[in-house]
Amino acid sequence: MSDRDLEYAHPSDDLSRLFTATLTAGSQASGAYTPAELRNDNPAHPFKADSTTFRLLWDFGSAVPVEYVVLVHHNFTPGLTGVTFAMGSTGATSSFTRSFTIRSYHEDLFPVNEHLDLRDVTPTYRYASLEVSSANVVPCALGKFPILTRVRALDGHLLVESTPEDDEAHPLVEHKTDVGVSTIYSHGTRLRWLRGDKIQQDSDAVALRSWNRATQGRSIPFVLIPHTLNDHAAATSPLVEQEEAWIARWEDQNLPRTYIGPDLLSRYRLKFEEVSRGLRPTPAAV
Repeated sequence: MSDRDLEYAHPSDDLSRLFTATLTAGSQASGAYTPAELRNDNPAHPFKADSTTFRLLWDFGSAVPVEYVVLVHHNFTPGLTGVTFAMGSTGATSSFTRSFTIRSYHEDLFPVNEHLDLRDVTPTYRYASLEVSSANVVPCALGKFPILTRVRALDGHLLVESTPEDDEAHPLVEHKTDVGVSTIYSHGTRLRWLRGDKIQQDSDAVALRSWNRATQGRSIPFVLIPHTLNDHAAATSPLVEQEEAWIARWEDQNLPRTYIGPDLLSRYRLKFEEVSRGLRPTPAAV
């Protein structure tokens, strides 16, 4: 794990759930793939353009700070340049800009959720935009684009008493004959989980309960920044941190709190699951 703790956001910290973007450059794909889909909680139902470049513009009504943004389930070519987040006082100006690095996809051809951590500057403007100005190899698609006004954290390390655990599955249908011959059909999707123990002082225990209430338990997805180790880096650097934010839910409906010792420390077993992205992005860039 990173020396930074697990980080997260409440659903209300995400401006993309509150405001609908306008497509100001590029063309809209036919069907229910409008910019309004970026407000839903389903990265498997994306925004799609009919063009290899586009620009989306958000008007927040007043200046707001932005600390972190995430490209979730995009279909951009690895190494694509010109993928830029910008903010300004008007929709036509860009007083702040920063570009994404589009890394290589995972081995199962799911894209890495790319991010920009803006806490070094925390740009504060009324308008924000996401632009792809260099042509992608296929028309662009994007599952979600969280725009966080705040990134929250818990003091200390996420995992205290037990070994860190992450889990991954690729669901399939298997028919096995009486003599053990299998016919397997892969659904072509991926599921991920993160689990671990947390022993808290009272203030952090309250923050955990507040987080769980803000999401109404499993009801509302949220941004989770696990700071897990890289699982597909080059063999020469296998322990490079793989910064990849998730759209996640609590795995369980309940979040029990165990009180420990005379100081009444609190222990939580934290369990998260990534909200399924459905199938690999289409049209596919890889």
